[in-house]
Amino acid sequence: MNAAKRVTTAVVTAVGLMLAMITFAAAADAAPYTNTLSVGVSSTNPSVGGAITVSGNGATAGGQVSIDAHSAVVHLATVTADSSGHYAATVTLPSSLTCSHTIVATDVTTGNTTSTPVTIGDPAACATGTSASGGGGSSGGLPFTGFAARSVAAVGIALLVGGATMLLVGRRKVKA
Repeated sequence: MNAAKRVTTAVVTAVGLMLAMITFAAAADAAPYTNTLSVGVSSTNPSVGGAITVSGNGATAGGQVSIDAHSAVVHLATVTADSSGHYAATVTLPSSLTCSHTIVATDVTTGNTTSTPVTIGDPAACATGTSASGGGGSSGGLPFTGFAARSVAAVGIALLVGGATMLLVGRRKVKA
């Protein structure tokens, strides 16, 4: 009977530890990234091949700011920020860029980035995929790169409890 009591104590302890791990497990979300770099555009719906003004604040005083279009990465300009960190540039968008893209400003000195979405061309055509270049762009957001740790732990607990139960039941039948 002493062995059964030890097994029961070990199982209860293991289940308790697993439950504590699940209870106190936090999602692997990173703290939001904050920087002072900002970006804005003169139009969030420019025409295909049109020009927009990209401007912002918070760059390194006198430093370089790289301006790019993302989803299909295209370098648009590199500008120098003034003594207060303000920057501005008028850029012509390549005619190959249509639909949803992101204008990204990068402070070359610090590596800080910021972005703003734009829809290049007719938004209705982009929504139906009938734009001149056949659509394109991205759905935006960041990809999910983690896994569901709590559900994996729950399966582990279920297996542990099931195994311990079978062990106890098996030992009781042998003694009988």
